[in-house]
Amino acid sequence: MRKENNSISYYKFAKIVSLSSLIFLLITSNAFYLFNSTHAALAVILLLPIIITSLYYFELFGSAAGLLSFILFFLISGNFGDIIYYSPLLSNVIMFLVFISAGYGMGSLSKWINQNQFQLEQHRLAHTITALYTREYLANLINRAINEYERYESCFSIILLEIVNEALKPVNFLKRENLLVESGSRLRRIIRSIDEIGRYNNQYLIVLPHTPMLGAKVVEKRVKIILDQLLREAGVNFTEIDEILNIVELSYPENKEGLEKLLATLQKPLSVS
Repeated sequence: MRKENNSISYYKFAKIVSLSSLIFLLITSNAFYLFNSTHAALAVILLLPIIITSLYYFELFGSAAGLLSFILFFLISGNFGDIIYYSPLLSNVIMFLVFISAGYGMGSLSKWINQNQFQLEQHRLAHTITALYTREYLANLINRAINEYERYESCFSIILLEIVNEALKPVNFLKRENLLVESGSRLRRIIRSIDEIGRYNNQYLIVLPHTPMLGAKVVEKRVKIILDQLLREAGVNFTEIDEILNIVELSYPENKEGLEKLLATLQKPLSVS
């Protein structure tokens, strides 16, 4: 039994798809039947067990459901339809391929959705402008990290980075926005689950709890590698990534004064120099 949150959510999705498929296929099959297309109506209604089995049990059982549906179709529809009358072998081959492909194909898709639903949701959030953290939220994150240090003496670091605007000017607005969002998405993948990242304009702020300056330097190297690859793929012209990337690392409590200044600037457009 799958107990993960994403699996529970997936099964709710499967129930909705199953019910919707039942309603749609019943309406479609009745429409075919009213137009004296009994052969087509039967083929449509036999898709239902394939869909349901594929949603819940994936490729193997989806294919098995397709095979059983074909056998049932073959037994019942032998005398139905002009195609079967004129070319029974061709019709049977076509229906066999349709049912097996439907079962395996939908089973593969269902399995992929089930296994990747959480990642897909995170990817969707990372690509939604309104889901990006606000400056006020980032300020609260830093304040929370400071409070944790005061209580437990747990150090933390901040990486503040900005892609130089002049480097992005040759890129059209839509592509630039997609590039910046994709940058944030890729940066999320290289940080820990306890780390936080926010973006506004061309700038990103990464909060690294329980991380000294040395650890922040390690993350900075990974950041540069990721952004270097992405920006070159997007056609941004530069020789070295440092030419178009401004990065500042601050560690608490060593850089307490700098972090206090950063907190002040989070309420207005951030400038990194």
